[in-house]
Amino acid sequence: NNRTQEDVRWKSLGYSLSDENRAKLQADAAMKLAARAVEEQKVLERSAQRLEKQFAELPGDRTATPYDVSKGLQLHAGVRANAQTQTLHIPAFDVNGKHWSTQYVQADGRKRFAKDSRKEGCFHVVGGFAELAKAPALIIGPRMEIVPFQRPQAFESEKGKHAAARAARRFQDRGD
Repeated sequence: NNRTQEDVRWKSLGYSLSDENRAKLQADAAMKLAARAVEEQKVLERSAQRLEKQFAELPGDRTATPYDVSKGLQLHAGVRANAQTQTLHIPAFDVNGKHWSTQYVQADGRKRFAKDSRKEGCFHVVGGFAELAKAPALIIGPRMEIVPFQRPQAFESEKGKHAAARAARRFQDRGD
């Protein structure tokens, strides 16, 4: 013990679980894992609903924020801003168009994602998700850039691998 400096030596008595007890422990662990996954999915769904509502309440037309100006970004549909806080709200969608997360970019460039939201397999589409139907080709990249093609944007390179794979399967008729 670190506080009392008492040193106690432990010995193994060689006990082992029977096959029946081991199976029961594994079944209990599997049930707890499944229950945790169900609860996590519920939390993600509630967050997605909250974020969609929050995004819908923001005005669709916006002026450039200090972050837009400092980075030389053009204004595009699909990104909204809170006029009072000058915070950008960038939605993250899965390949089916479900809004799962939002990346917030503050005026000073600090970035964070919405609490309890799903990022894996999600991306942002410059111009808005509805523009994918019109796009002749898709280019998936790790950061937001202005390019002449419709372009889903993954937020992190590691997440981009998942988003790219899913988008490639979903939109396989659109080229590379």
